[in-house]
Amino acid sequence: GTRRPVKTTSKARSLWLTWVSTEITMSVKMISANIGRVMPVRKMDATAYMAFFTDDFSMRSPDGKVHDRAEMTKYQRINAQTTKKVNSYSAANEAVTHPKDAGFAVIVLQKYDRDQAPLEHPDQPHRIQTSAIQREVWRRTVSGPRIYRIEEIMVGPVFIDGKLQDAR
Repeated sequence: GTRRPVKTTSKARSLWLTWVSTEITMSVKMISANIGRVMPVRKMDATAYMAFFTDDFSMRSPDGKVHDRAEMTKYQRINAQTTKKVNSYSAANEAVTHPKDAGFAVIVLQKYDRDQAPLEHPDQPHRIQTSAIQREVWRRTVSGPRIYRIEEIMVGPVFIDGKLQDAR
């Protein structure tokens, strides 16, 4: 038959509302942090960008290779050094989940369009357009939400000077 509503105590309602409020607050902080980390990329500021990552950060490529914070820091430093102009950069949150081992996880569609020169030819920049879908796992820290793991789900096509690059 008929379903009766579950009776809850005021203490249970209060706990539930506190939990919902905390989750909403953390989601807003994470979205703000995600929006905030777009600016360091646009400004080519590797130090400010890396401030969004925990000390024990790691990233897993689609091929399963794991990269630690030191590798990511070097990559970001070189990227900032060789990028002449950021035409556009976006990191759109597509979905938010709350796994048991983290504060939250976000599926992000990242798009990056820049004029960048190879280290060996700093005066010869090329327009490079890339994209990726990744799962970012965020942890609550005393400094606010920080990314402690990125799992690249898929790397999109790469265009150099408007020409699609062979993915092999």
